[in-house]
Amino acid sequence: MKYIYLITVIMTLFSCNAQTVIPMNSNLVPFTNGAYYSDTDYELNKYIGTWKYENGNENLIIVLQKILNHQYRGYSKDILIGEYKYVDATGVTIVNTLPLMNVALSSQLLHNISGANILYKLSYPKCLECADDEFRVDSNIDDPERNYVDSKIVFRWMSPTQIKAKIYSTGSPLSPAIDSPTTIRVPNVEYVLNKI
Repeated sequence: MKYIYLITVIMTLFSCNAQTVIPMNSNLVPFTNGAYYSDTDYELNKYIGTWKYENGNENLIIVLQKILNHQYRGYSKDILIGEYKYVDATGVTIVNTLPLMNVALSSQLLHNISGANILYKLSYPKCLECADDEFRVDSNIDDPERNYVDSKIVFRWMSPTQIKAKIYSTGSPLSPAIDSPTTIRVPNVEYVLNKI
């Protein structure tokens, strides 16, 4: 009898610390303290891999990985992390963060592409051609030489071999100088990338 009581007490203690799992596409706002926003439908898996946009000499390569249960303040969620390389139309490499993909960073959010917020059809930036039940994934994209510029990249899954990626600035940067650039070095447009 003593052992049954002990087991009951131990199980009660563990259940008090259980994490509430919420599907990340449930669009539940605000975040619930102690919750784990999980990719229960494995939607982020569609984006894992190496993707390439190519137009003549210009190309953009993006490598993405999925990280499970990344800890934020008070909650956790599944996210995408990644790095990229952009070569302009003249064939000059403008930015290349791909070597950082295999570097152990102190936080996954230090990757130049990080995060995974769910966007629906009418979420900014709007996607009028998206189906009502379709969602996109919004992540941060950083330029290591212009880390003062806040930019986002929105991924839209098209097929197992193709995604779209729209890059846009989120507002006025806190420029270190009056004549500092106000965008990252990858042009703020929508790219169609194929899996390689």
